[in-house]
Amino acid sequence: MVIVIQVLNIVRWKQFGVFAIWRLLLTFFISCNTPSPNLKTKEIEFWTIQLQPQLTNFFNQLIVDFEADNPGLYVRWVDVPWSAWKAKFRVLF
Repeated sequence: MVIVIQVLNIVRWKQFGVFAIWRLLLTFFISCNTPSPNLKTKEIEFWTIQLQPQLTNFFNQLIVDFEADNPGLYVRWVDVPWSAWKAKFRVLF
């Protein structure tokens, strides 16, 4: 009985390992997708959850530095209120 349980646990871990590797590969290939050449705006939307006004100056400076280092890319900071984050993320994903 113990051997059967151990074999089942090994099979489950192998299935989990295959599934995890498959997800990593899928994530890699999706993230390596090149944008279409007719992309007109190169904007990055950056989301945070209720960090304004405490960290507004920090993030604005971070955005300015990023845009200076990466000409042609623009960052739009969206700070989601704590009360609305669940609804926003459900729609997002």
